[in-house]
Amino acid sequence: MINFKLFPLTDKQKVFWGFITVALIVAVIYTISSRFPPKPSSNFTDTIPVIPIADTNQENNLITLDPVKILNPEQKISFNWGNIAPPIPESMEVYTINIPIVNDAIISNLISKLGFSNQDKQVGMPTGDIQLINNGGSLFASIKTNQISYFSNSILPQHTLNLSKDQAINSAREIISSLFGELFVSTLDNSPEVRHVIHLSTDVEIEPRDASVETANAVIISFRQDVHNFPIMSLSSKGEVISLILDTTNKLYSLLVSGGYQKITETKKTPLIDFAKLQENASIYSLRISHSKDMGSERGYTDVKQVKVVVKSVDLGYFQFNNSILSPIFIISGTMSAKGLIDYPAIYIIPATK
Repeated sequence: MINFKLFPLTDKQKVFWGFITVALIVAVIYTISSRFPPKPSSNFTDTIPVIPIADTNQENNLITLDPVKILNPEQKISFNWGNIAPPIPESMEVYTINIPIVNDAIISNLISKLGFSNQDKQVGMPTGDIQLINNGGSLFASIKTNQISYFSNSILPQHTLNLSKDQAINSAREIISSLFGELFVSTLDNSPEVRHVIHLSTDVEIEPRDASVETANAVIISFRQDVHNFPIMSLSSKGEVISLILDTTNKLYSLLVSGGYQKITETKKTPLIDFAKLQENASIYSLRISHSKDMGSERGYTDVKQVKVVVKSVDLGYFQFNNSILSPIFIISGTMSAKGLIDYPAIYIIPATK
């Protein structure tokens, strides 16, 4: 089952969590939050989605544990493949993560560079997890689940300067390099998603509004990490491994990392299922990692009995299993629809191995 770690955030940090957290996961948490015992916090407790950990021999079973399917086991998903007929190789490599992105050296660097000290460490955290809170913000890192979240406690200002897409990408790469090293930066995709937005609300359910370069007060830059030109998909809004929020003066306001590696080695080659088997498996083993525009829509798509997906593309990539294995998956992009709900773009992942 997909697990969740709890960590406290201040009210001001709700803004940043609302920017790029997975709305699907948030909707699930919203529905079942009463089942989780709260941790002490001076303000409130929020969540970070966690990469599942499972035995490597259970990779296919892992993907079936979609939170939506857990909450609504009667939901049916049908895929309309149209004329899609993707070329599928006979096999792909499986990789072992020798050095994950989250390790002791990286955590020490984050503590120093982001303005924390050992006195800010919170007690009672599980082994492998660390959380620091001070007047400047909060930092959570988990070696066990290979995840990081950082939130500034400052108030996001109004628009200051015009920060172009290229400037935002360059600034983000410089920040990532200072925190994680240039080698990690070299593995990130060259065309990250960049959104100029306006968001001044403290309501976590209000999405940031897309804006022009001339009016935005924040820029969201989201990178995927590649393995020999194949993307690693994570449980973030569109599969990105790392996302940053900058204000229009290039100041870092939040950082989320979900998965990622510093060093990997090829373990073996594994045979892939063919397209006919993919079509057969899709309705059973698919996991949606994309999100709708708001939490209300996510609740709707969680509760509905039938979801239809018009497939636009099928690609290959990797998903991180067992905190140390990168295994091949199919990435299905399309449009999902359901009775009484607005259509949304959707991304599903399905195990590609036999």
